[in-house]
Amino acid sequence: AGVLMSRFGRKFSLAPALLMLGLACGLLGTDLASTPHSVLAIACLAGAGNGISSGLGMTLGSDIAVLREQEGLAISKSEFLGPWREMQDCGMLLGPAISGALVTVFSFPVAAATCAAIGSGAALFTAWSVEETLQPE
Repeated sequence: AGVLMSRFGRKFSLAPALLMLGLACGLLGTDLASTPHSVLAIACLAGAGNGISSGLGMTLGSDIAVLREQEGLAISKSEFLGPWREMQDCGMLLGPAISGALVTVFSFPVAAATCAAIGSGAALFTAWSVEETLQPE
């Protein structure tokens, strides 16, 4: 993951990772996940998406913290990284809670489709709206 991010950029790693994770989550709610072998293949897709995103959240945070400090928008990097990490932790708390609520109220396929839609939407948002933070050497 580090080589991918350092050579091609953070966006090049983030957008495919979000797409792969969202797709894998969505596939679990379909009939394609009806056999142990297909679930294993879907898990491998999710693992690949997770692997290429390994360390990406903190790398992006560090890149942006340096930029904010240079721009004078933050006194120190920690002033940016504290809230950045807090938002990551909120996502780790709310993601499973919202998924569980969707399964409880609706069904597993609805929760999986919602996860797939969020992952796909996040990948599109990343591709078009997120600024590349890799600085050329």
